[in-house]
Amino acid sequence: DDDESLLHVAMRQNAAEVVTAFVDMGLSPALTPLDQMHAAASINDVDGVQAFVEAGVDINGLSGSWIKQHTALGWAVLGDAVDVVRWLLAQPGIDVNAGDESPLVTAVLRGRVEVVRLLLADARTRTSERGSPVLHAVSRSPDNVAGEMVDVILHSGRANVNEQDPGGWTALHHAAFNGAGSMIRALLRQPGIDLTIEDTRMGYTAYNVAMTSDRGGREFAPLLGPRLGRT
Repeated sequence: DDDESLLHVAMRQNAAEVVTAFVDMGLSPALTPLDQMHAAASINDVDGVQAFVEAGVDINGLSGSWIKQHTALGWAVLGDAVDVVRWLLAQPGIDVNAGDESPLVTAVLRGRVEVVRLLLADARTRTSERGSPVLHAVSRSPDNVAGEMVDVILHSGRANVNEQDPGGWTALHHAAFNGAGSMIRALLRQPGIDLTIEDTRMGYTAYNVAMTSDRGGREFAPLLGPRLGRT
C-alpha cells in the first residue's frame, strides 16, 4: 500500500532479515516504539516485545497501512512467531481479537496451523468475523495446509461444519467456489456434513456452486455430485 512504510512491507512479507536490519541498524530513524515492538513481534523476539510492553508501549496498539492494521499479536501471527504469540496470550489486558482483521483470521489465511491451535484454545478468541465463521476462511488458506486447518478448527469444538454465513453459504460452499480441493476432501470426511444445504439467494447447494465456479471449483464437482445422487 502506498502509505505503508518499508518496515511494514517487510513485516507483512515475512522478510525477517530486512526487519532485523531496520531494528538493529537503525535504517529508519522515524521508527516509533510501537513500530519497533511490532517488528520484534514479527521476528519472534520475545525479549524485545517484553521490554517494550514493560516500558509502557500499548500492547494493543495498531500499526500498518490505512487499509489493514495489526496489533503486536497480529504481526506475530503474520511472522509465524509462535513464541511471541504464546507470550502475548498470557499477558493481562491483551485483546486477542483486535485489528482490522482478527489475528485468528490472519492465521487461517496465512496457513499458520499451530497459531490457529493456540488462538482457539483461548476462550477470548472470537470464531467469526463480520458474521462469517472462521472455518469458511480456510477456503483461502494455502492448499497444502487447508485439510489440517479444517481438522484443527473443527476438533477444537468451537465450530460447526454446517454453520452458514449471512448469505447461507457453508464452509463447503466456500470451498467449492474457490476450488479448494484439500478443504473439500477434509470437509467430506467430517461426520454430519450436510451437502443438501442451500444458500439464501439462489437456492444453490455446494455442488451447484462448484458447477458454476470460475475459480476451479468445477473440477471438484464429481466429489459432491454422487453424494447428492447426481453424476
